[in-house]
Amino acid sequence: MEVTRIRALRGPNLWTRHTAIEAMVRCAPGLESDLSADHQAFEKRLRHLFPGLGRLQPGERDAHLSMAHALEAVALHLQIQAGCPVTFSRTTATPEEGLFQVVVEYTVEQVGKLAMQLSEQLCLTAFGAKQFDVDKALQELQELDEDIRLGPSTGAIVDAALARGIPYRRLTDASLVQFGWGSKQRRIQAAETDASSAIAESIAQDKELSKKNAASCRGTGAAGPPCEKRRRRLVSSTRNWLTSGSQTTRWQPRQRRGGQHPYPRRSHAGVQQRARIP
Repeated sequence: MEVTRIRALRGPNLWTRHTAIEAMVRCAPGLESDLSADHQAFEKRLRHLFPGLGRLQPGERDAHLSMAHALEAVALHLQIQAGCPVTFSRTTATPEEGLFQVVVEYTVEQVGKLAMQLSEQLCLTAFGAKQFDVDKALQELQELDEDIRLGPSTGAIVDAALARGIPYRRLTDASLVQFGWGSKQRRIQAAETDASSAIAESIAQDKELSKKNAASCRGTGAAGPPCEKRRRRLVSSTRNWLTSGSQTTRWQPRQRRGGQHPYPRRSHAGVQQRARIP
């Protein structure tokens, strides 16, 4: 078996709406192209090396199980065991005899390519009845995934977009992500969008200035007392004003044209009786 070409499909494609790795796999005539004669023995050796392997069978009806199908299953389940949320894979025979197209979904491109390379080594090792350290391969995939995967905030935005059927593309190894295609595309970096102004970005990066702005808006920032305390102070001062006996001010509504009031004057005692302060 030889993997002749590996390329990343970074968006909706012929096979799936998700990002995927496409590999052209050439199997030699005989046992590699058709594992029917040695299916049980090969699968037993492969499962002994990789116990986390799923079902090993061709996806198409009346198709023979080949090394390409084993490569597909191993590449998918290596990513699953490494913690990547992937579900799609497919192997299709081409018009050329012994040549197959293997497509496996990925969440991080570098992890998907590495999983394809490791799965090729694992399948060849199982075919030749040799030894392969699966734990070391899974640890390598996990470390690579943790190093370059999206952060919590960007990942949450990407998950929300996927839940709404919006395709995305990661443009750099950092947090620059593109949503949609063509004239409708939008871009984010971390938790900032392409509509975020430079002033808003500088304020968000300055923690002390953000606290002051929150306090000036009567927020609950650390720079000032909470809104509940301010409300209690206002209520207390109003109650003291109403209950003080030295108040002589009368409340006078605006006069109409002609000098007449729309309703009679009310004394301070009347206002005090009708006040409803919690």
